[in-house]
Amino acid sequence: MSRCTARRAARRPVAAALLTVLAAALAASHAAPGLPAARAERVAIVVGVSAYPRSSGIAPLHYAAADARTLAEELARHGYRVTTLVDDEATRGSVLGALAAAAEAVDPRGTVLFYFSGHGMDEGGHHYLMTVESGGAALPSTALSVQELRDRLVALGAHQAVMLVDACSDVSPADGRAPPARDPQPAPGLRALFSTRPGTRSYENAELGHGVFTAFVLRALRGAAARSDGTITFRTLSHFVRGGVTAWSTARRHAQVPYELPIRDASDDPLAGTRRGARAGGRSDSPTSPPTSSGSGTVHDGPPPAASRRVRERDGMTEILAPAGTFSMGRTAGGADDERPAHDVALARAFWIDEHEVTLGQYRAVMRTVPEGRMDGDAHPVTYVTWFEAQAYCRAIGGRLPTEAEWEYAARGGAPGGTPPSANAAGASDGFERTAPPCSFPRGPWGLCDMAGNVAEWTADWYGAFPPVPSTDPKGPSAGSSRVVRGGSWVTPSSTLQLGARTNVEPGGRDGGLGFRCARDAS
Repeated sequence: MSRCTARRAARRPVAAALLTVLAAALAASHAAPGLPAARAERVAIVVGVSAYPRSSGIAPLHYAAADARTLAEELARHGYRVTTLVDDEATRGSVLGALAAAAEAVDPRGTVLFYFSGHGMDEGGHHYLMTVESGGAALPSTALSVQELRDRLVALGAHQAVMLVDACSDVSPADGRAPPARDPQPAPGLRALFSTRPGTRSYENAELGHGVFTAFVLRALRGAAARSDGTITFRTLSHFVRGGVTAWSTARRHAQVPYELPIRDASDDPLAGTRRGARAGGRSDSPTSPPTSSGSGTVHDGPPPAASRRVRERDGMTEILAPAGTFSMGRTAGGADDERPAHDVALARAFWIDEHEVTLGQYRAVMRTVPEGRMDGDAHPVTYVTWFEAQAYCRAIGGRLPTEAEWEYAARGGAPGGTPPSANAAGASDGFERTAPPCSFPRGPWGLCDMAGNVAEWTADWYGAFPPVPSTDPKGPSAGSSRVVRGGSWVTPSSTLQLGARTNVEPGGRDGGLGFRCARDAS
């Protein structure tokens, strides 16, 4: 269902909207008596309107108020002091009052966040968010102008003010063919993410149980957009949400593509989470627990530090450093015969490995061509690549395909029992019919994405049996007829999506569930 609807009064139709505004520290309690004297590093004002009065002529929404309550709970778990205003509470005066109270609540070094979920409309060159009072009366006196909200958020003086806007941005019929509303002006410290581009619609979905934009914001805050140190920044949240919403809407032939307001400064401070993944209330922000050592060698304890990440200039890929170490490869029991025996493997040299699978857009930019086959878009993993094409790409960016041992070591986070979380698999209700944009799901122990699911991945090795004895820097058999493929894909049943599972494909083979990531020697 679209969050754009029509106001049934004679005046004009109204586009339904979800506005999510995240600003540098969220406001507390319920607006009336004032906020506690102690200033908070994170303050949030969360607004949602589903039940518009019948007299307003504005159609009700299914999930707007519930989205606001759910988001408020999630923000509170991240240490935000939250003011929540839903349905009858969400008047223009109460929202502006909560913003005024936030000035006394937020630490100047902190973050204030404003979220709105409800109807919205462009009129007279302004984008308005419809409060419970909006209807027959003039919009400037009852609705909330995005530009006005921007000005009030910036005036709070917090270090970081974030607006997330999940809303339709249709032009009012009263404006005829007028262009969409102007974007609010960027400002230092201001971050704004709108659920859809000007002049287009936002949607809510029964399968997701939320507005589509808000569903991906919640996933991001629950760990899908976390960096390796457990923190979530506006940039990581925006990257995840834009990719996820675009893929979801494209698969359903909707035109909902989130839009980020240009950022005027270079800072990328945490929006949620804390170092090492600790949340307020003792919950972990990190998608997975850090691996532990088996005592059989040196392993990397927990996510790599920020210094162990770098961006590759040729294609913009983030690389993560896998340190030298020892781990137990394969299975001790269960699985297929070729997954046993479990054996100790030592990797004597550190190596860099791609954070996620190479995307179609990256492949196109580097190779100036694309493989033949059905693709899901430039923001999704490239598929239908042969082993030769994958290896050629990795060589073009100065790397190579990872060995099978390197792949499993990185997937496990160096620990013998380390297991990455599953990405999308066959039969999963995850909002993706085929592939998902990289990092749409929780990360593994070292911050790697989609090591189990999404697309299976070529490795450098010829396929063969595991050796029965410990080995150092193994590279598989010296010859063969097929190459090892690891990781499973979106066509793999979730019940069989196991980290130790191996398969093999002839090097000239192509498949819609087969892609790759690259590795490079650390030296």
